[in-house]
Formats: sequence, C-alpha cells, structure tokens
Amino acid sequence: MAAPNFSPEFENPLFLRTCCDALERRREHELPRGLVGVSSVFDFYFASVSDAITSRMGLFPRLQIVERALSVLTQAMVDERSGYLPIARVLALLEELHPSHGQTEQNLFFQLENEGVLTVEPLVDGATTIEMVRFTFERLSDHRIAQALLDAAITADDPAPAFAPDGPLRDYVVGRHTSRFAGIAEAFAVQLPERFGVELMELVDDEFARYDLVPGFRASLLWRRQGAFSARTLHILDQFAGYMDGDPWLDTMIAIATEPGNAFNADHLDGWLRPMSLPERDELWSVRATYLAGNEHNAIDTLIQWILANGLNPIEPERARLTAMTLSWLTSLSHRVIRDMATKALATLLVERRPLAAQLIERFADVNDPYVVDRVLAAAYGAATRRHNDDGLAALAEAAYGAVFADDPIRAHALIRDHARGIIELAAHRGAIPAGISLDRVRGPYPSGAPLEEIGDAVLERFVQDYGGTLLRDDIVSSAVEDGDFARYEIDPLVRKFLQLPREEVGRSIRAQYGDWYAQAVAPHPERTAALQRVIDLSGQLSGMPFDFNMWLNAIEDTPDIQGAEIEKPKRDDVEEQREAASNEFQALLSETELREYRIYGKVWVEQAMWDADTSPRYPSYDSQKARRWIAWRAHDLGWTPQRFANFERDMPSRGRSEHSIERIGKKYQWIALHELTGRLSDFVAVDGGYNDEPRYYSGSWQVETREMDPTILVTRTAQRDASSQPATWWSPHAPRWREDPPKARMAWMRDESRDIPDPAMQFQVSDPDGRHWFVLEMGATRNQSVLLEGERVFLRMTWHKIQSLLVRRSDVELLMRLLRGPNGERDHLPKIELPWHAYLGEYPWHPAYETLRDDWRMGEPEVEVFGTIADRYVERSGHNYSIEESFNLTIPGPRLMRGLGLRLAEGRSLAYSDARGRIIFKDPSAEASGHSAAVVDRDALCALLARDDFELVWVITGEKSAHGGRPHRHGWGGQLDYWGIYRFDGTTIWGELQFARNDPQASQLAEFLAHR
Repeated sequence: MAAPNFSPEFENPLFLRTCCDALERRREHELPRGLVGVSSVFDFYFASVSDAITSRMGLFPRLQIVERALSVLTQAMVDERSGYLPIARVLALLEELHPSHGQTEQNLFFQLENEGVLTVEPLVDGATTIEMVRFTFERLSDHRIAQALLDAAITADDPAPAFAPDGPLRDYVVGRHTSRFAGIAEAFAVQLPERFGVELMELVDDEFARYDLVPGFRASLLWRRQGAFSARTLHILDQFAGYMDGDPWLDTMIAIATEPGNAFNADHLDGWLRPMSLPERDELWSVRATYLAGNEHNAIDTLIQWILANGLNPIEPERARLTAMTLSWLTSLSHRVIRDMATKALATLLVERRPLAAQLIERFADVNDPYVVDRVLAAAYGAATRRHNDDGLAALAEAAYGAVFADDPIRAHALIRDHARGIIELAAHRGAIPAGISLDRVRGPYPSGAPLEEIGDAVLERFVQDYGGTLLRDDIVSSAVEDGDFARYEIDPLVRKFLQLPREEVGRSIRAQYGDWYAQAVAPHPERTAALQRVIDLSGQLSGMPFDFNMWLNAIEDTPDIQGAEIEKPKRDDVEEQREAASNEFQALLSETELREYRIYGKVWVEQAMWDADTSPRYPSYDSQKARRWIAWRAHDLGWTPQRFANFERDMPSRGRSEHSIERIGKKYQWIALHELTGRLSDFVAVDGGYNDEPRYYSGSWQVETREMDPTILVTRTAQRDASSQPATWWSPHAPRWREDPPKARMAWMRDESRDIPDPAMQFQVSDPDGRHWFVLEMGATRNQSVLLEGERVFLRMTWHKIQSLLVRRSDVELLMRLLRGPNGERDHLPKIELPWHAYLGEYPWHPAYETLRDDWRMGEPEVEVFGTIADRYVERSGHNYSIEESFNLTIPGPRLMRGLGLRLAEGRSLAYSDARGRIIFKDPSAEASGHSAAVVDRDALCALLARDDFELVWVITGEKSAHGGRPHRHGWGGQLDYWGIYRFDGTTIWGELQFARNDPQASQLAEFLAHR
C-alpha cells in the first residue's frame, strides 16, 4: 500500500478487482497519485465500472449511459429516502434509459450486478418476500446519495440554509430518524469540507444532535481529501474529544502526519515539537503518545506496521519524508516497544532512500532529545548496511560526521557516537569515505574530557517527592543512588568495566607508572619512604607464603614436622594484619588526591605486581557511588521532576524487574545519563581488559555491553519452529511418524539400527523445491511421541539428531578423521565460533566489534588446524530489545566461508547471505519457511571453494532414539540407541559410516516400562 490509511473498500476483493481491471485496461501499474479520500476513490471506482460496461456493451461513450444509470438509481434512492429499491422499479428505470430488448448482454441491471455494483437482497414482509436492490458497497451508496442531496439542496455555494431548521437536509442530521441516515451524515461530513470548506458540525445548531454526529465527524477526518482539513477542523476535534475514545486529537495528528496535502502533517507536528524543552515535549507528546499506544487500534501502530510491511516498496517521496519525520519523533517515547519498532520501521524506510537518511540526520542533529538523535542515526546506520551499492553513502557519512564529530567537544552520548561512527566505518570499508572526514577523530580515542562533576549530599537532598504527605527522596534518587534496580543492574555493571586508571596510562607498564608516582609522592618525603618500605617488606614476606588452604596443605606435604607446619596458616594471617596496619599508617600520610593515586599506582604494584610478573595488575574499578550520584543529578538536570511525571509513572502497571516494555519517563532520563556517563568515562579513564588482560582504550559501546536493539535486523520474527511435531522440510527431510505401539514393539524399534535412523548422505545434501542443491552445514532436530495418561503427558519415544561441520585442509583430513573417531570425545565438543554478544548482524565481519573474532582452531595431538563453518546468533526479545515479536536463532557463515565465497548480508530485510551478484549462497531456511533452524550453503559454490583452496568438508552427525513409557512421574524406560558418524566430502563423494552403542535399562526401569503402555 502506498499510504497507511487507505480506503477500507480496497480490502474488499471485488472492489479491488474492479479497480485493478481498470488499471490493466489503461495499461497502468498503480493507482493514480493523489487518490486520497473516499470521494476520489469512489469517483475512480465508478469511472472504472463505467468504462468496463461501456466497452463490454458496445455503447457510445459520449452518451454516458452507465453514468446516467447510476445517477437515476441514486436519485430514486434519494426520493425514497432509502438505500434500497424494489427490483421491479430498478428494472423499469434502467430499461427506460436503455432498452435491452430481452438481450442479457444489453441489460444494464445484469451488467451492473455482474460488475458487483448492485446486489439483490430478499426482504421478508410477513408472508411475502420482496427482492430489493442496493449498491453493493454501503458506504459508496451513502456517498452517492449524499452527493445527490447536496447537489439538489445547496445553491450559491452556501450549505447553511439546507441544514437550517426548515432546510431540506435537516432531517438527515437532526431528529429521531438520524440513526437511519448515519452513513449519509458521515458522507456529508466528508463532502461538505471538500466542496464548500465548511464542517458539518458548524452547520448543526442542535447541541444534542452534534454529539450524535461526533462518530461520523471523526471518521471523516481520515477519508476526506487532505486539503479539506483546517484549523477549524482541529478546533472542533478538540472541542468534542471528550465524547470520543482514547486521545482523538493526537491519534488524528499522527494519522494525517504522512499526508502531503494536509496543512497539519508531519511538518506541522515537527514545528510544534521542535521548539519545546525536553521535559515539556515528554509531558505533552511522549506521555500522551504512550497512553495512545495502549489503545487496541491506534494511528501509531498503523503507521509502524504499514512501513514494516511496505517500507522497501515505492512510496511517493514527499510521503516518505513526512513518514520519516513522524517515526523519528516516535523514538522519543519511553514505551520501548513503540520506540524500537519505530526505529526498525524507520530503518526499513531508509534502505532505498539514502538521501532522505542524510537529510534526516541533518534535520535532527540539533534536537535536544538524545533519545531521538540516537535512533535517527541508528536507523540510518541499519538501513545503510542493508544496501549493497554505494550510492549516497559518502553523503550519508558526511551528514553523520557533521552531526556528531564536527562538534567540539564531541557530544558525550556513547550510542550517538557509536551509530554515527558505524555509518562512517561502513563508508570507509566500502571505499566511499569523503575526503574531509578524519577517521582518527571518528575512531578515537576521543579528545580527553573533564572528570565527572562531584555530586554532594546537599544536591541530592533537593530531589524530594511527596509520598502521601511525606517528603522523601524522589524516584530517581531511589532508583539510581539508593541501591535501586537501575543502580544495581545498569550503573554498577557498567562502571565495573571502567578503571580509575587514567586512559593516558594505557600501554605503559605498571613498573613505570609506579616509578613516576613514587618519585613524585614518596621519594621527597622520608617519613613516607620509611612507611611504604614497611608495607613492601611485609608484602614480600607474604608473597613467599601459601595464601590458599590447598596450597598450604601442599606446602606441608613434604614437611616431617607436621605439628610445626600447622602454625603456618595463622602465621600468614598475622602477617596480613601487620601489612594492613602498615598500609593504613602509610595512607594516613597522604592527601585525598595522593591517596587516590596510591590506590591506582602504588597499591597494585606493592601488594601484587612487584612479586608476580606473570599476573596482570588488577586496577581498582571506577567509583560506582560517584557514578550513581552523577546519574541521579544528570537525570534531574535534563528536566525530570515529580511534578511533571509522577502521575504518569504511578499509572504505569508493574511488570517486574526484567520487563521493560514501557518505562518511566524518569527511566528515560536515567538511560540518557547512563549513555552520557559511558562517553564521559571513556574520555578520561581506561577500560578493564578482563581477567589477565591489560587495561585498554575504550573502543565502542559494544565493548561495555550498552547497546540496545540491533537496527540492522529488519525482520520482527522468523518462521523458525523447533517443535517436536515439526513435519519434514526440504532441509531436514528426516521426520519419522509412529503408531501408538505397545512397550515391546517400542523396545524393538529402539534396538533396530535401521529404523528411523537418518541417512547421513540424504541429510547432508538436499535440494530445495526449485531443484537447487545445497549442503547442510549444521542442523538439529528433535522429534518425540507422547500420549496423555491420567491427565498428564507421558513420552513414548524420543529421538534427536544433530549435524555439525568443519573445514580442513585436504592434507590434514585423515588425521582429523582419526581424531574425531577416537574415544576422547572430540566429536562431541567441536569448537564453536563465539560471536561478540553486542555486535550488530549488519556489521559482520568488517566492523571493529568483530576484530577479535576467530574461526580457526588446533585440535588434538599432533595438532590439526580446522575452521568453523557457521556461527550461531540468538536474537532475543527481552531485557531492553523489543524490536522483535519473538526470539529466534539464526545461523550465519563463519569468517572462512565469508571470505572464501565472497559473502555479504543480503539486501533488504533478508537474513541470508549473497555473493557479489546478489545470488543467495548461504541461508538459514527457517528464517522464511517453517522448520528447524539450520545452515545451508550452495553446493556448487562450496565445491568451487574446496577445489580452489584444497580443502575438504567434514561432517559430524550424532543422535539417539529411546523408548519410554510407564505411569507419570515414574522411571519407566526401555533403553536408548546412540549413534554417530564422521563423514568427509572430497569434492565428488561423501564418505563415512555410522557407529552404534546401546544403553539398556535397569531391571526396575524395564519392569515399569513393560507394565504400562
């Protein structure tokens, strides 16, 4: 559809067919531009019908016989004040206009009925049945009647007299019969502003009648021509909003926002929202829109779903621009479902519209809501990754650079930096980087920033809220400072990833850091020198003593005097106490600043690194209390107050700690502060390198796990179904079906090495419905049989099998086959490619987020180098990602396949991978067709890779089948048959064989199994 609010008549197959037939006769492929509003839609429909019948009957077009026939019937309905006419009268009227002389093909009634314009309904009146004729589409009938009434009753372009107390149209809108004419009144509400520039509600002076006209007035707002929408229209809408469901004013503003001809479209919406402060806009827009989104049918959902379905298709440029602006403003909401889905819809819209994406970035760069700026950049980034050609990419990168990195200082919000950088990194990867962009400034480290502001108690004490007459610290302070959920689950985990170590020290040895600190803070002071030496001496003494109970036991194993050795444990405790006391004495000699520096540079060296050169120093993490206080202050600084938002936040239903689909406005401000905190910290301190790793520079938000949704995934769900009842698919053809056999038969089935065991060659090599051949690289399927017994489900049979694969050099394949066939379990624990959790799908594998990714391993002894073929990515709807409707698993090609086959993520919303020509080479079929998740690769393409690089493909298949039964919650079991096989493909043939091992039940399990079905 080319618009979100298309006439509902187009949902009727008969109406749609008539219009499509008309387009085909005209050799056109789309409905006329500007076909907006039911009046123009119905005009097009009747013109289509007239053309069709005139041509079929061989009528002279200039006589307009069909048009006159429709007018005659309409006038008769007006005269009867009814939408129904007796069939005899209809036949007489039409015969009078164009005699058929008994010929069916010349009969106007037959042709109009056959075309679906007229329909016959039997009307029962007592014992008599009368056939009545009406227009098939009731609203079409209402509009024709309304048009005829207005034509006859209104003169001098002034409709007021016609609706006056003695006017001819008064009874249609005022009085006890108005319910009969509700459809005609709605048609008046559409046609009066279109034809005369006046609203029906303005012409009716009866207050109670006006209330009855409210539903028709509201419906008319979407179905009139958009030019017939005035400030007076909005005023009337606002005046009668209390008599409508939901928030009709805002719902209408969003519904008309995408209409190019409406003076109150997204440009008007933007002009209303842009000048506001952040809290003012959230109060007047975000809160209201969140409430609106809770209604079952609302313009927000309509808009988002329209773009998710049609955003990749042609849309007139002006409507696309207005849609993009509307979606951008919807990302300001704390309603995460709406915000995430609006972001995904915007990304979908921008895939084929890079110039619009660049324009949007420039337009929203200076908006004072980081929620919006971030998601505009995220959507533009996601869209850019889903298109292969580079048209407009340089201009997009330039817009992103100007919006973020041209600023001095660079704005702190980490996700804004991240998404702007992503656009520029993509352009650099494709060789489309504009000449004026400095990649060093984009990639960082960014210019050093100031430390966080110190937020004292006096500041926090100002943030209070009235709780039933008692003033206590408000919701922000409670959440962010006083050990609330946001403090414990968001702030603290983030802060632990940053160190107190200044980032300028990254790359310098701890010895050098200590030396500089010692020379400045200790050496000039004899008293400090002596005190610190005492700490060093005790640390050296401790370093030679066991510090773990097991190590202590190991130390005394060779000691003959056990009794003497037993005093070593408490002796270590004594030394530790002495060192702690000495350390406290030394620290008492330092100022507050010097003490902080000692904990960074001195303590870690003196107590750890000096004595163990192989251990990476454990620098102290950044101060979480300081970060908590800063977050609380910054959220208030952004404008949150309980006076503005407490009522809304109290109305929000509690969904539990892990449910974040709709968040408080205060939580929005805390999230903004958290992402700014990430940027601020990264500008002056180092990032923890993890266990046994040195401190590092901050690289991006993926490094500290603060990314939210993935804007490069444009689907909201896949067809993946892993149910055990899943039937066979072309990529998983083994799907056994069973009868409900008795226990002994099921045991015989389990022991049979030929029944329901998948043929490996047929599982590895498959063909799709089009006859194209694929290799299955990975797949897992479980299929079970169960029955209801005593009201509970009891399993009778259970089966599963799993396929995995590796690439290996041809010269090493025999060695790998022996290794995998061996008894050490290597085949059960094949190496897996571990994808970075917070890297985006569309960034794979070129983005810095994947720079540590590896797909090669060395297995066994002697070592064999192998390469993984696939990686698993789990896309989860939970936590802070509501851009998908349900979680799904996705398999993607390993780096070796990506390079060797020249793969890249396919264009648009596809989750498959294509070659440079756009041909799909690798995919998970369950993304688009119901079935188990799997990875398949084009057979011919892989064969070419194997021959060129002298590789072979090795599969490992494992599985089992088992017999079950007995009563619920008992231990009935008939045994299990395990199987496994190692297979190789040498370029022409698949080689290998299955091995079997049976596990028999214990006597008690077998007895329970055989005693019941």
